Amino acid sequence: MALDGVDCVFVAGSSQGVTTNRDYATVKYDSDGAELWVRRYDGPGNGYDNCYAVSVDRQGNSYVTGGVWVNQTKGEDIATIKYSPVGESLWCALYNGPGNWSDEGTAIAVDGDGNVYVAGSSANGLLLDNDVVTIKYVQEGGIAEASTAPSVESSALGVAPSVFRTKATVRYFVGRAAAARVLVFDAGGRRVRTLADGVREGSVNWDGTDDRGIRLPPGVYVVLLEAGDERTQVKVVMAE
Repeated sequence: MALDGVDCVFVAGSSQGVTTNRDYATVKYDSDGAELWVRRYDGPGNGYDNCYAVSVDRQGNSYVTGGVWVNQTKGEDIATIKYSPVGESLWCALYNGPGNWSDEGTAIAVDGDGNVYVAGSSANGLLLDNDVVTIKYVQEGGIAEASTAPSVESSALGVAPSVFRTKATVRYFVGRAAAARVLVFDAGGRRVRTLADGVREGSVNWDGTDDRGIRLPPGVYVVLLEAGDERTQVKVVMAE
C-alpha cells in the first residue's frame, strides 16, 4: 500500500480472474475511501501472477512489481508496471534473470529523478538457488514524460555452495554498460582474491586460495560484485 501527495491510497496485490488465473490487481482510492479505478494485469503465460509491492512518485504515477508466469522454459519473470494518475498503463518491463527460471520483485521505490528501483529474488542457475537481485530502471525524460519502457541497470550474484571445503562456484551478471569485478574479502575487510575483472557476465570457481595461490584459513568470506557505483555481495563459509 502507498499514499500520494493528496492522500489517495494505492493498494496492489493479486486477484483471481474470471477467464484468467491469478492476476496483478491495483486499486486507487481517494482520501475518503471511494474507489477511483482498478487495473488488472495478466502475465504473458496466463498463469499465476503475484504482485507484492507498490510505490508512488511525486507526480502521482504508481508503480507495481511482483512475479508473472511466462512459460515452462522461463518460469516467472519480474514484471514492473507504471500507471498514470488516472490509471493508464504507461509501460511494463520484464526481467528474466541469469538462471532463466523463478524471478520475483518484492519491493519497489522511486527517487526524485524518476529512477525506479526494484528488489527481489532471482534464480541463478546454480543448483536452483535464488539470489537477491536489485534492478534500476532509468526513465528517459524523468517522471512526468516517461511513457515507454525504461532502460535497465541490474546485477545478480550467486555462490554455490554457500558452505564449501574445496571449491565454490561464483556466477554473476551485470545488466549495465560497466566493467565488472568480482572480489573476495576476508572477515577483516581485506581483499584476498580477484576472481574476475572487466567481464560483465560469467561463472568462475574459487578454490579458497588468495591471489598468490596460497590456501586461506577457514572462516567467513565476502564475495563482492562491483560494477560502477553498484555493489552486490554474498557471504560464504570455507570449512575446515
